[in-house]
Amino acid sequence: MAGKLYLTTSTVEQHLTRIYRKLGVSSRVQLQSRLGVQSPSPHPALQDASA
Repeated sequence: MAGKLYLTTSTVEQHLTRIYRKLGVSSRVQLQSRLGVQSPSPHPALQDASA
């Protein structure tokens, strides 16, 4: 994500850290759970390629 937005990885991590602190979570998994978001499933084309 950082590369597509022309940001450094550390900039993205700093923003995520601030967001986590404000929401009272400490990981992406906890953030997903807090927001009620499920992990995305792999794209069907990628599943076919690995089989």
